[in-house]
Amino acid sequence: MPVYRYTLTMLSPIHIGSGSEITPYEYIIREDPSTISNYSLIAIDINRLLSHLEESSRKTFSNFFEHDLLLPALHRRLQGFFKMHLQEGDIRWSAEASTQLVQLYKENLNQSSQRQRQFIINPMIRTGLDCKPFIPGSSIKGAIRTAVLQQVYDNSSLTAREKTKRIASRSDDKRANVKAEGSILGYTYIRKSRNRPQEALEIRADPFRSIRLSDAPLTPSHATHIQQVQILQRQDNSSSPPASQIGILMFYEVTRSWVENYPTAVTATGTLTVDTKLATHPTNRTKKWHFDHCISRLITAEQILTACNDFYLKRLKEEYNLHYRQRKQIADVVNQIIQRAEKLDPANGESLIRLGRFSHVECIT
Repeated sequence: MPVYRYTLTMLSPIHIGSGSEITPYEYIIREDPSTISNYSLIAIDINRLLSHLEESSRKTFSNFFEHDLLLPALHRRLQGFFKMHLQEGDIRWSAEASTQLVQLYKENLNQSSQRQRQFIINPMIRTGLDCKPFIPGSSIKGAIRTAVLQQVYDNSSLTAREKTKRIASRSDDKRANVKAEGSILGYTYIRKSRNRPQEALEIRADPFRSIRLSDAPLTPSHATHIQQVQILQRQDNSSSPPASQIGILMFYEVTRSWVENYPTAVTATGTLTVDTKLATHPTNRTKKWHFDHCISRLITAEQILTACNDFYLKRLKEEYNLHYRQRKQIADVVNQIIQRAEKLDPANGESLIRLGRFSHVECIT
């Protein structure tokens, strides 16, 4: 059973969240000379903080929410309260606050008008005990699956591709896409029925059962920061006005990356295990099993590298031509990534892969 050690190197910012958000009622922004911006966002364990306060201080905290305060005024009071009472043990986690976030937040604190901003933060997914950010193995496996599906589909016969298209296009079948994947990877079988034979899925024969990826903790310790995320309107032609920001302010914790010239490489390391026995163990004596082995096909580490590099590099170039070329500032950045990615060689154990939210133009997770 081959076990490989993999290292992800962040070429561009990555965000993989847990679905949770934190509000200004749960964090404080304070000076931190160890960061590039000189500020860190400190996420607070409110229950722990309140547990060591005197009754009068807990009542003061509750009173903040009983008055009809504008958000800037409420945020100012909370920030002052946290600065006065926060202890080291009350800190859940911290991340560098970008200069832009600090500036906007300070402006908001000084606001006395009705203009109110929520300043909700979307953090990275973290470990349960020490609250360290990591890249989930499931996210990596999902990205790999997408690339391998495309590779197998492209290499299949015309008849097989037409069959997959027919399955995927069945609007009356809610599981059409799932069945199309099964058709591509070969874990479907013909199930006999009274009316007519039907193609059915055998999930246990899915070849990705043999692929296991561990979670990958991020390094170094200051591997992430809180940045504003902008949604841009598409420019249909070069004469269109500049793309404008749409909607409310959004702040996400993202990884530092190569493209922003961060002085230290931000990486995440884990293990990839390929259970080859599942693809080689004969099952011809097993009743009601419609495959020669435990899974429908073998997927190798070499195949994964080639599939990912082919799929994600091609996709990035297509998006560059379709969406980025007319935006000089964005085009220059994406072009840098393309040039770096073109030097990767799967034969040397290197490949491009895309993970997380906002990694595609369509914001696909």
